[in-house]
Amino acid sequence: GEDVLCTYTIAGLPKAGPWRARNGRGSVVCDGQTIFSIAPSTERGRIAVRRGGKRLVGRGIAPDSGRPIRLDQDPDEPRRYVGKFRSRVQGVDARFTFTVDAVSARRMQGDMKASVRIQGRRCTVTRPLTLTYAGSD
Repeated sequence: GEDVLCTYTIAGLPKAGPWRARNGRGSVVCDGQTIFSIAPSTERGRIAVRRGGKRLVGRGIAPDSGRPIRLDQDPDEPRRYVGKFRSRVQGVDARFTFTVDAVSARRMQGDMKASVRIQGRRCTVTRPLTLTYAGSD
């Protein structure tokens, strides 16, 4: 019964600087029924790398997020970063979970998800996203 601690790093930690966020077509599903789609959009923002890559801080990478999004590295899956932010869906305040996997230093893929109540119905909002480094280096 020996404990073993493995430490490893991602090949290609996400780069700090300008990023383009392609927010794919989203859906709002209430009580098992899709009630509407969210149109795709592209945002331009910036990502700062903090704590040696254990935290990313994104500004302008999610539509209507307003504030910076703090994404913390998942200790069990070091390519994965997870954060939360608030936005509005159909006039209802929603708390989204923002999850991305660093595919490389210049690309991340993931999604945004939230559970909300709209007109008394339990709804799930899901939207895929791809982040691409937009710097010249």
